[in-house]
Amino acid sequence: MRKIILSVFLISILISYIFSSTKISLEFLTKPDTLVVSENIIYISNFPVVYLLSPESFNVIKQFGKKGEGPEEFKQFIRFHLDKDHIVINSSGKMSYYSKDGDFLNEKKLPGNNVFKPVGENYAGYRLGDDKKTRESFVAIDIFDHVYVATTIKEARE
Repeated sequence: MRKIILSVFLISILISYIFSSTKISLEFLTKPDTLVVSENIIYISNFPVVYLLSPESFNVIKQFGKKGEGPEEFKQFIRFHLDKDHIVINSSGKMSYYSKDGDFLNEKKLPGNNVFKPVGENYAGYRLGDDKKTRESFVAIDIFDHVYVATTIKEARE
């Protein structure tokens, strides 16, 4: 579904480019992987950068992020969503919070390499794992409370 939405978005940009007297360039989007559209801003991640674009002109309003493990850096991937007041970005072992205008607010280190999503005050995440003893692969769903105490449910993978 995400690929369809992204494809429709990119096609609309192409049509706009062809029929517009003002030419736009989105050459910076080499491998876009997350797209969220709000009333005022289009958010696109193209690892390791998140771009905020104007929906009228498709011009970049702001961009942030770089590859790394420090503050405001992303390690391996970017998955994000918008909550009521924030852009919430999950990137391999941490959750970063930005204002909807792209200003850095804070980040929290998270255990493991889960892909997390906030659920109220807590977090739910999933990860792939291997049991070294039995040599079985599994998908783990981890539930973290606000102090990140994990309980794990393992589901054996065929």
